[in-house]
Amino acid sequence: MRNGDSKRSAELAPVVRRASSSASKTGSKPATRTRAPVESWADKLVQQTREHPGRSVAMAVGVGYVLGGGLFSRLTARIVGTAIRIGLRTAVLPFVTEGLLALGQQHTTQQHTTQREDVKNETQ
Repeated sequence: MRNGDSKRSAELAPVVRRASSSASKTGSKPATRTRAPVESWADKLVQQTREHPGRSVAMAVGVGYVLGGGLFSRLTARIVGTAIRIGLRTAVLPFVTEGLLALGQQHTTQQHTTQREDVKNETQ
């Protein structure tokens, strides 16, 4: 820091103190109106962080990733693509297995019925 800067800051210190004290006197009502919700949100945030630290860290990492410009990157495209593939497989797999089971049951029922009819025809 240069010598002139420290002189200027020493000169400005009383001016800044007067301005901040007058602002706090004139603006105390709006400040208390906005301070209460902010303190309430801060308390809720602290409580959530203590109750669910893993979730809080995951959210912080996610927000940092998005704010850091990672939203439109190749890595994000790969992650989203993989998630869609896994999601589709998970969603479609039960339908496919149900269909295959139904086909298998129909086939075995038809085969069993055909065998019964064959046995009846042979005995007659």
